[in-house]
Amino acid sequence: MHLDRLDKKDAESLFHFEVDHRHYFEQMVPGRGDEYYYWSTFLQKLESLLEEQIAGEGAYYLIRDESKKIVGRLNLTIKDGYADLGYRVGEPFTGKGVAKQALSLAITEARTIPSIKKLVAKTTTANVGSQKVLERNGFVKVAVEEKQFEWKGERQQFIHYELPL
Repeated sequence: MHLDRLDKKDAESLFHFEVDHRHYFEQMVPGRGDEYYYWSTFLQKLESLLEEQIAGEGAYYLIRDESKKIVGRLNLTIKDGYADLGYRVGEPFTGKGVAKQALSLAITEARTIPSIKKLVAKTTTANVGSQKVLERNGFVKVAVEEKQFEWKGERQQFIHYELPL
């Protein structure tokens, strides 16, 4: 498994990955809206991410398996000395260490970006898998929001994590 920086040449394969895994992702997090899944809108969003990446405001990666197939995405949105981490792995690839390994690789990458002094992430109290991935990569829980929200019939809270670099 490896990380590749997001590139326009990956547009078609990334679009298919997003479409193929939409239902699974929307079980975990709020959806991106139907518009995102129109090719023209997807291309606009991709262009925006690539512009942010060129400007140093983000580092966006595709998680690929050994056959170079996209199995997930990992984003670092950079601001004020830290990067906000987000990732998603397609359902057939979960439970196989993909997220843990991808995050480990992303930490190594983040250490090469001078503007990033720490990584921050958040997940929900219900997403135990994500909590484990973060903690196994050295992230420390720094806060649990008091405010609760309902998602898919469950009361949840956000958990915030940090990793100094």
